[in-house]
Amino acid sequence: MNKQEYADYLSKLIEDFEFDPDCDPEEQFFAYFQCFMPYGEYVEKVFEPLPCKTELYERLCPIYKATESKTLMQYKEGCYPGYFCPPATENIKKITEYANQHIASLKEFASFLNDNELLEMLNNVTDIKVSDNETEIEDDDLNAYLYDAITEWGIENIDDTTLISILSEAYYSINCDYYLAYYFQYPTFREKLETDFLKPYFNIWKSGYHCKFDGNKLNIYK
Repeated sequence: MNKQEYADYLSKLIEDFEFDPDCDPEEQFFAYFQCFMPYGEYVEKVFEPLPCKTELYERLCPIYKATESKTLMQYKEGCYPGYFCPPATENIKKITEYANQHIASLKEFASFLNDNELLEMLNNVTDIKVSDNETEIEDDDLNAYLYDAITEWGIENIDDTTLISILSEAYYSINCDYYLAYYFQYPTFREKLETDFLKPYFNIWKSGYHCKFDGNKLNIYK
């Protein structure tokens, strides 16, 4: 199966899915995983032609469970969510645990890259703040540096010739978040840590929170 055949296969999984074989297939699957809301029924079929199909499915399917109740409520209100947005947990202890794991995992990533500057910046993070709302960032240097490091690593290690590259926009559009997209595709990356270093980030998101660094502090917010 080549990429065009896989794109055709994906289009046929969804009734009335509009697919133009003359256009770039990678640009036609934005919000594709939303088509399987709310329960994720049959989403495993997406991965059947792929290597690592079980691992890829097992990474993705929790997003449906995490958003099911909120999605069903939106359906009742006549709304159809454009993105996956889990409701926020009230378990602050668990969120703080995920936050600490996130910082530790990013340090492992920095060591994997032999990036001493990133590691030093992460070693300076000494505080975690959990709040209901996003606050203004005073020191964005670590966020910018980290974003460049992760996206450069991601671009270098995704093989654009593989079938799964067709789903790049589908993964990104889950929540318009490259870190999440890389987490879901992690089994297919060429050079990666043995540690699943983006899983704590995913757990924070799955719990209904976001995170950003502000100098020596990690802000966790709804």
